Amino acid sequence: MELINTFPTEVWVGTLDGIDNRGIEDTILSREKVEKSERKSNKGGWQSLDNFHNDKSFLPIWERTSQEFDLLCAHNNYKDLKINVINAWANVNRFKDFNISHHHDRSNWSCVYYVRVPEDCGNIVFIDPRISRSMAKENNLVMNYENLSQSSEYYVHPLEGGVVVFPSWLVHYVEPNQSDSPRISISFNVSLNEYT
Repeated sequence: MELINTFPTEVWVGTLDGIDNRGIEDTILSREKVEKSERKSNKGGWQSLDNFHNDKSFLPIWERTSQEFDLLCAHNNYKDLKINVINAWANVNRFKDFNISHHHDRSNWSCVYYVRVPEDCGNIVFIDPRISRSMAKENNLVMNYENLSQSSEYYVHPLEGGVVVFPSWLVHYVEPNQSDSPRISISFNVSLNEYT
């Protein structure tokens, strides 16, 4: 028999080199002191306005991520497209702060870049989008939960300087930070457009 993986859901994980994380951290923590937190998916913690994409301090992140999109675009057989960061915001999660399940709308791909990652600061967790699959529970039939074809959640352990890219419609959440140090990340959404 031949195995055919139908309807795969892509999560891309990598590292962006050459980013001044300490400088970016200082900028984010300075803004946290003077700006009120947005309240969206975050439970506790601080979330900035989603206008970071206009701040030139973060331009190296957008540029490096855009380069990484070459592989993603080739894999998906996309045309020659323009990659636009349409909004971006910072997240500062301290002890026990977390983000509830959510997705990102009005974009094609969403990204998280990790600026500071203390130990035990919580994973980003993606939820199986195949709703009908929950009708047949097979957990008691598998030997372990590492099998991606059977697992209902996929965990990505954050790394400092790491980036995670996923379809904007994919529901995800962030586990509570169990560290005394803040987990600092930047989330951003990307739209793909044809050159005109």
